[in-house]
Amino acid sequence: MNKVKQNNYPTRFNECFSFDESEFNPTPKSWLGKLWRIRYVSRYSSTTWMRLSQYFCIKSQCRSKIKRVMYGNLSQYYRRKNEILNGLSCARNPQIKPGIKFHHRNVIITEETIIEEGVHIYGNVTFGSKNGCAPIVKKNAKIAGNSMIIGKVTVGEGAIVAPGAIVLIDVPSKKIAAGVPAKIVGDVTDDNYDF
Repeated sequence: MNKVKQNNYPTRFNECFSFDESEFNPTPKSWLGKLWRIRYVSRYSSTTWMRLSQYFCIKSQCRSKIKRVMYGNLSQYYRRKNEILNGLSCARNPQIKPGIKFHHRNVIITEETIIEEGVHIYGNVTFGSKNGCAPIVKKNAKIAGNSMIIGKVTVGEGAIVAPGAIVLIDVPSKKIAAGVPAKIVGDVTDDNYDF
């Protein structure tokens, strides 16, 4: 495993391919393995395309107009490719710390959303802004499929958002939020955390 990174973005091109490495999403050792996983494994390709877009977005903030345009176009290309192939729609430079885990496709992350390390995100999840405010998702939280987290909401460390929930309130650490609108319905235990 790589050392824990301090930035929310890769600083070198090669880091894009291993920035979100975990037991769940291991980085292949060879370039051929990386290319194969980018093509056939959406949980690897979604994080890699996202980090490549982010890397070139950062690079586009240079003085040279030609480089700004070239890197900006590369950033847009990788972001659009991710939207088409994996259904992952997020900002050019998302505030997502290393180790995010996308389990399935079709995730929308608004630009101001902050996601800490080790967060599990399942399919058809939306992080949306409301009145200029966006969600904050703390370490190791799990956001189950078909759920929405809208506005100035904090999902605490190790918390679970149940499938289909619409979260408009804060979810404390190690609590479960479920329902429409979501309410706190229980505590996270070792048994219900592992799904």
